[in-house]
Amino acid sequence: MSAALALVLLVVGSYLAAHVAFDWIGKRLLIVSGAEYIILGILLGPQVAGLLSADLVESFAPITALALGWMGAILGSRFLLSRMIRVPAAFYRIAFVETGITLFLVCGVELLLLRW
Repeated sequence: MSAALALVLLVVGSYLAAHVAFDWIGKRLLIVSGAEYIILGILLGPQVAGLLSADLVESFAPITALALGWMGAILGSRFLLSRMIRVPAAFYRIAFVETGITLFLVCGVELLLLRW
């Protein structure tokens, strides 16, 4: 079996296991779906299991950037200005404040961890 096929089978099997586990946990603890992708990436990456080398992960960068770009384009095409104008401005302010608080908290924690 080639290394590429083994990698694909490993990722598919790991994703399915993580999806089943997080579906069960998500229903009980109200965890947002999609967290399994992050945990799967951490577990398969070079820092934990070492199944994927740092060079191999780095070689996925163009594919990852393309996928994120398409996701942004798809989500952006769903926004309709006529519907967004009807939303009160207070909701947008609250959303931006929440985003700013999250940004500063995450940056602060990362800065502390990097200095430590």
